[in-house]
This record gives sequence, structure tokens and C-alpha cells, in this order.
Amino acid sequence: MSFYPRLTRGGQNRLKIVLAMVGVGVLFRMSLPQSTSTEPPPAMISLYRRPLVVRTFYYTNPNRAHVGYGGRSAAELFDQHGWTTRTQSADVSNDWDLLWTFAPQYHALPPGIPQRWQKHNHCLAMSESWGIHGTKESQWQCYVEMRRRFGPGRFGFMPETFTFPTDLRQWKIATDASPGALWILKSSAGARGEGIQVVNRAIHDKKLVESKGVIQRYVSTPLLVNDRKFHLRLYVVISNLAPLRVLLSTTGMMMVAAEEFTVDPASFTNRRVHLTNSAVGATVHTLADFWKHIDSLPRGTVDKKSLWASLSDLAVKIAFSSQVGPPSQGSTAEGRFGFEPRQSGTCFDLFGVDVMLTSTLEPVLLEVNNGPELKSVTPESHPVNEAVHAELLDELLPLVATPRSTFKSAEMAEFQRLTDRLLASTLPAGGASNPAVRIELCAGVELQVDYSTTWWGSPAATSDASTCISTVDILTLWESFDESKHLVRFDRVYPVGCDDRHTDLFIGVEPWISRVNRHWLRLIDGCW
Repeated sequence: MSFYPRLTRGGQNRLKIVLAMVGVGVLFRMSLPQSTSTEPPPAMISLYRRPLVVRTFYYTNPNRAHVGYGGRSAAELFDQHGWTTRTQSADVSNDWDLLWTFAPQYHALPPGIPQRWQKHNHCLAMSESWGIHGTKESQWQCYVEMRRRFGPGRFGFMPETFTFPTDLRQWKIATDASPGALWILKSSAGARGEGIQVVNRAIHDKKLVESKGVIQRYVSTPLLVNDRKFHLRLYVVISNLAPLRVLLSTTGMMMVAAEEFTVDPASFTNRRVHLTNSAVGATVHTLADFWKHIDSLPRGTVDKKSLWASLSDLAVKIAFSSQVGPPSQGSTAEGRFGFEPRQSGTCFDLFGVDVMLTSTLEPVLLEVNNGPELKSVTPESHPVNEAVHAELLDELLPLVATPRSTFKSAEMAEFQRLTDRLLASTLPAGGASNPAVRIELCAGVELQVDYSTTWWGSPAATSDASTCISTVDILTLWESFDESKHLVRFDRVYPVGCDDRHTDLFIGVEPWISRVNRHWLRLIDGCW
């Protein structure tokens, strides 16, 4: 099944684009040949697509039932969106579109999988236990490494943290310097408010010595809603690693504590005062409710645009912190973005980011959850959660996981026009390691973008990824363009065409395709 739309654009070196899905039962091609025809192009190109298939792996146990993200309850959501679900014990063929798992499945993926049309909801470079999205200890260690490299002025958004019991001595030194400070003790891998308590220096040391987890400086001056503490649950998506693309959902939640806030020592054991988790009685509201509360404050109290910008900045820095490898690997100059062993564009990651705001509206990162809950154990008692999760998935699946079945010819014409401009431009210098380079095609590249199983790795499809545009790069640029055209409840927060302030956060040299993609998005965003 093929479609060849005619575009009435003249000029030389027209870009030919072929999008083919081979191996999943459908062949889809689009071509933009040079043409002098006056025949009007079709308004829409349509593709017949059979039901999409999501495959789920539960480690070595196909009956694993993690509630909320990687288990059977999450699979119900896919059924609602028209996906057919298979498990590891079912047909082992390669005929699937999306691999959705609770954690990265290193052992379950054979060589060459995923193929170019397939997506995995985890990038293998994103470990389930290590990183800014891993255990509470590793989140702090990654943050400290980024702060060491780029300074506390840019990485000052996490409360001071110590790992227990190994950092007990350092914590005592910190409390001696701030004897009146409050601290919050958290279990390393705890969830749903388990093992959390507020403490101060007067608490008997033996109680802390026996603890295993982290202790963080307590945010004692939080912004309040109706005199209660709250935190925001934001959703951050890394839609690609090479080039890095980061999205922040405008859908989210506000979790409000059950009882009014106080720092009276008598309240330290009352989790309904100090915890904003629904497991201990916190009420759940939408992010829209949070903005309504902001609107209710006296005029001039809060600049909503600046506040969203600060939350977006936090999301970008979380994504860049994913570069930091575990201590066993040392501090690599390249960063972990280069560690992804699979084809570009075949993975994405969804993070649930918990953020508190101080009374001066400074964001404080509480934790990052890799594999956040997407379905409640008792949905009937959590209607807000269910509505938010459904809205999030409604936007997420078409954006990063579902192959598009229709393409407007006007969009194809715009892509061709922008590509013409890109190939006639010079990539600006990015420091001594990244000199200015004229953007041109690699030798032997025929300007084809193909999802087939045969072209990946062929000489014509790849390059040294340092001086020219390969067919892989062209496909990547198309995906960035297509994503930008279909953002509804997500904001692209990196790269933003008109804002280059985060580009120095790469550990080592910024990858070639990342530089090209930033330049490309400047075109799309109208900044060049």
C-alpha cells in the first residue's frame, strides 16, 4: 500500500522521504519528488492500520502483577485505547509495536530489538535502581555530581540529604551547625508514605543508627493551600535520548495534607500534618485546581508564567542528571546518554516528579519515580487520580508510542521547506570542541527515511555522526518535527528553539545529532 503525494514546489535537491513499516504487516511510504505538476495535493494521506500490539514482560515471571505501571492493571488502560496485549508467555514473534514493562528488561530483549518501528517504555541507559530516578540514595548522589560539575547556583533544588546509617556522623555535624533545623527521615525504597517521620537533633541517635534510608532537611516554610502542606505530581517524558528531547505534561496532580500545617514538636508523629500522600489521608486535586488556587491569591503575588518556567527548568535538569553513571562506572566524560545500546528513537521514559514549593515559590525536588502509578488499586476511591492518569495516557500514547496513520500533505510540504533551509545553513559553533560546521548530506545518502528491517546499519544509512546528515539523522529530524506538531497537553522543555541556556549541561561533548536537532528546532519554533 503506497501513496505518492504530488507537491507543486520547484527548485533543486528536493528531499525525498520514505516512511516504511515492514515486518508489522503494513508498508507505508510517502515521497516528495520534484514535480512540476499543477495537480493539487491531497489534504490527507491515510493508512490502514490493524490493531496495535503491546507486549508486556514481567521479569521472569509472566504472572507478576505490579499494580499501576507495569502489571495487569496498567494493561487494562491499553485495552481501553484499542491495543491488543500479549505477555512474555504468549507468542514470542517480533510482531509487536510497544513493549511496556515496569522496569528496563535487559535480559528479555534479544539483539536487534526493538526494531525501528518499535518502542520500549524504558531506555536501557535508565537503570531502575540507579540515577536521578532510582533509589533515594542514588537520586541524591546523581544530584551531588551534577552540582559538583555545574555549581550550586544551578543545582540547588534538592534539600540537603544524608544516607543512613553511613552518613550519621556528617548529619551530626550539619545539625550542630543548625541545631534548630527539622529533618525528615525516609526509607530508601519506601512508597505510599511508609517509614517517613519528622525528627530533630533531640531525637535519640540510636533510633537513627538503626534506620536505613535517607534523612533530608525539612522544608519548614512551604507554600500552603488552605493552611495545609501540598506537593505537585508532575509528569516528565524523555521522548528520545539521542537527540535528547524532554517534555513536561500540563496534566498533573496536587496532593494536599489532611490536617493544617504546624512545626510544633507535638505534631512530629502526626503524619496527616506532615505527609502529602493519599495513603495517609491527603486529598488529591488536579494541576488545574492548583492554578485556580494561584489565581485566587492577591494580584501580583505569583507570576504564573515564571513559576511554570521554573518547573520546566527543573524538569530539564532532572533529564540531564540522568547522564551520571553509578560509582562503579566512574565519572565518564561522555555521560550515560551515549550508553543506550539500541537504535535511536526506539525508547522513551515517563517519570513522576514530586515537587514542593517554598513560601517564596522556589521548587524543591522531593523525588523522581521511574514507572509512576497509572492506575489505582481501588479506582472507585480515587476518581481524580483515574481521570488524570487517563488524560495523561490519552496524550502520551499517540505522542511517543503509537505510529501515526495519517499525515497532512501541508505538514510534509513544511518539513521539506524546513529541510531545504537546514541543508543550506551552517551549524553554529558550540565551544572549542564543537566548531561551526556547514550542514550537508553524507556521501552516498539518498535521502530516504525507512523503517524497514534491512537498512539499519548499512553504509548508506550511517555516518561517523560528526560532520554530515545521514539517513538516520533525517528520520530523527522527522520525528522531532512530527512530535512538535502534535503536542497538546505536553510542553517541549528541551530543546526549546529560542533558548540555549541548558546546552552546557552535557557531560563531555554535545553529540552531533543533538546540535543538529537544536538547530532544526530553532527553525520549527521560528527563532531563525
